[in-house]
Amino acid sequence: MANSFDVLAGVAVELALIVLAGTVLQRILGKLSFVPSRIKLLPFNRGVLLKGDSVVKVVEPGYHWVRPSQSLVPVDMRTKPFQVSARELLTADDGVIRAAFGGEYRVSDPQLYITQSSDAFGALYVALEKVIPSASVEFETDTILNTPSLFAERIVELIEPRAAQYGLRVTSLEVSNSISLGWVMKHVEPER
Repeated sequence: MANSFDVLAGVAVELALIVLAGTVLQRILGKLSFVPSRIKLLPFNRGVLLKGDSVVKVVEPGYHWVRPSQSLVPVDMRTKPFQVSARELLTADDGVIRAAFGGEYRVSDPQLYITQSSDAFGALYVALEKVIPSASVEFETDTILNTPSLFAERIVELIEPRAAQYGLRVTSLEVSNSISLGWVMKHVEPER
């Protein structure tokens, strides 16, 4: 006759095999698309639950059951850095400066971030490329060189509506390595 330790060990092994078989079966059936799957979102993520092309809802971190007809897209909500390479800019007093830009952005609306563009940051970067020269012609050379924070604030102000369209927000922007390259000489035709 077997002692009680052998019986308990046998029962434990059988339970472990049943749990393992159940897990494998759930994974296989989940792939066959008629059993919901359980997905974990990390603390710094939000999830956009989609059914086909339409958004069902935005979910918070934790475990979520996702039906076979749905998909859960995780969105990283942490702040991310970016840089805009140095470029020459024209100023309000016909000065030419060279400046580089660096900053941070984050997702502010996961639903818009997923649905409005396949590359939301790429779209934001292109918008920044257009906004920076527009903002530079609003300031004189000395203002940009001596108080670059005013220039950066204006760029953020101009980019805000575009960023919001993509579910993004520029959280900080700094102007770096700004130098004056001189002034544009205007050619004046002599009077005849």
